Amino acid sequence: MGKYFSLLVTCVIAISMNAQTYEKLRNQRFEVVELQKNNTTIYAQGDPIIFYAERNTRTDFHTTVISSKGYSFNSKVTHIDGKLIAFGNEQRFNSDSISSKSISDSAFILNLLNKELIISIENNQLLSQQDSAASMLLMLKDDPSKFFLPYNVNELKLGQSWSDSIIGSNSKTINQYIVTKTTPDFVELRVYKEIQQQTRLEQDGKTVVQDLKGFSTSVRWYNAATQLLKNETSTANFSGTNRMGDQSLPITITIQTSVQLSEKK
Repeated sequence: MGKYFSLLVTCVIAISMNAQTYEKLRNQRFEVVELQKNNTTIYAQGDPIIFYAERNTRTDFHTTVISSKGYSFNSKVTHIDGKLIAFGNEQRFNSDSISSKSISDSAFILNLLNKELIISIENNQLLSQQDSAASMLLMLKDDPSKFFLPYNVNELKLGQSWSDSIIGSNSKTINQYIVTKTTPDFVELRVYKEIQQQTRLEQDGKTVVQDLKGFSTSVRWYNAATQLLKNETSTANFSGTNRMGDQSLPITITIQTSVQLSEKK
């Protein structure tokens, strides 16, 4: 990931932000459509075992609290569909179909359907978000703080950059942002992430510990008038191990994600 950082502008220019910036979020309602595609390979005694998964999610958001430090969203997942291909078999699920709820591998996803949740953002950092059950196939959690660009768009200049980091009990993410295009209507950001995380999950009554390191590259387009995200495309690559007892298996993962945000009047 260091080679990507070295390509960026090394001097981080301060960008003004104040409480009034968040006022544009007051009473905002929008829908987010996210598609993730996951290619996972686990190597058992040198032989690759390949898994493929897709997940398409529609989520409604509306702002409920605006303060000088941040804001809160109410969110509700309204639709989930996708598929899992493993060992030559394909399973599909669709939240509109009652029969899909019998698929155990998708139960943790369908469990989130139509539940209203509160998501809090403070100082452009995610404070709280719902937990989802761990899965052997990594599906990256969306970070709702990216939906709003909390900077004065008129002051953003080509080449400006800044960074932040998020450290959890079992994870660490370093983010680098750079302004790569500005027009009267849109702002384009490139976002580089260096990610390290550990996940513990239960499989057939046994505990599996998944240790991963990787990086991702994203391109985000923001509406200059509302400062809301319009769309994002990203690719993340991970490598690491799956550990169960004394057994440790190498694993590689590639995740492609696309996000579309539609504002509601």
